[in-house]
Amino acid sequence: MNAICPGYIDDERTRENAKIMAEKTGKRIEDILNLFAQSAPQNRLIEPDEVASLALFIASEKSSGMTGQAINVDGGAVMA
Repeated sequence: MNAICPGYIDDERTRENAKIMAEKTGKRIEDILNLFAQSAPQNRLIEPDEVASLALFIASEKSSGMTGQAINVDGGAVMA
């Protein structure tokens, strides 16, 4: 079994979390999203297609020799 460990994804859930955080801190949603993006060396949110592509690869026969892996798709945040 393998696992996908995504960072902040550019999706509705991340925007909802940013909205909640903005309401609690008085900051703008755009500023919170920017903070999320800056948490990784690539300074961006992860695109949903990047996670989907990895999921398709893991589900394919091409990865049949890979097992027990936790794969980060987070713009380098874990390395930082």
